[in-house]
Amino acid sequence: SQSLKIQLVHSCIHSILDNCNAVFGDLSESDLGKLQKVQSAAARFIFNVYGKAKRTLAMPLLLKAHFLPVKCRVKFKLCTMVFKCLYGMAPHYLADFIHVRQPNMHQLRLDDDFFLLDVPAKPTLAKTEGAFCYSAPKAWNELPYTLRAIPDYLLFKSRLKTYYFKLAFKDLLSPEELS
Repeated sequence: SQSLKIQLVHSCIHSILDNCNAVFGDLSESDLGKLQKVQSAAARFIFNVYGKAKRTLAMPLLLKAHFLPVKCRVKFKLCTMVFKCLYGMAPHYLADFIHVRQPNMHQLRLDDDFFLLDVPAKPTLAKTEGAFCYSAPKAWNELPYTLRAIPDYLLFKSRLKTYYFKLAFKDLLSPEELS
């Protein structure tokens, strides 16, 4: 049955993808594409898409299974970890990497966004950009203010998934579903 296949995909595929999300923060598009192929194959497995039909696009299947694409899934996990760091729910070794940006009071414009994070200077080693201390603040600062300002974890997680879901599937959702 489909529900058993979805459980199987969650336990065998998504658990492995989610295990390394902090490292996947700055993967190249080609590397993310390889991971996306694995998730797309899993969606085809769930809905019994084999043979010539296997060439059909996987995005509608991901939408039907309610799976976030890998790129959005990585950002979702990074942002939930940042939330936990900011509100004292994460281990200290991770929370020590997250620093709230201090607003500049000497600018002409009012800088009142107290939910932005300091993004460290670009590292000298290119491979280091994927580290949590670089990729997590970048992903967090890309979120709209209304999301970053939510103080409740369950509400934040729910709205964050909805935000990334609408972002990933904007071409497949109707205008009513997008609002």
